[in-house]
Amino acid sequence: METHGLDNAKQVFFYEQDFYVLSNFSSFRLKWVGIDFDTSEHAYHFEKFRPMFGGTVEQRRLRGEIMHARSAHEAFKLAETYKRLRRPDWDEVKVDHMRELLRAKASQHDYVRRKLL
Repeated sequence: METHGLDNAKQVFFYEQDFYVLSNFSSFRLKWVGIDFDTSEHAYHFEKFRPMFGGTVEQRRLRGEIMHARSAHEAFKLAETYKRLRRPDWDEVKVDHMRELLRAKASQHDYVRRKLL
């Protein structure tokens, strides 16, 4: 297995080593918009298909599938498969959503917050 390197004072490699807890794929449940998600990755992809005003029947169905995906990877794959259904403003709002999801994850899990600090 190829590695990306070891965590050091200048870089944190989220997919390995001590800081994997900061990865969206790490198994920390997240309460987001009143819904419990298995990971922040699930919540992130859910947001891609949640437009301001309800959305289409297809988007609502897909949000349900993402919410109940068996893994973060499966949620990611669903979102990739249905890119055409993404909310039209996604590129403008995605960084703000990620920032808020990561804040929520740190605020809901002491261990994650301690690792971040």
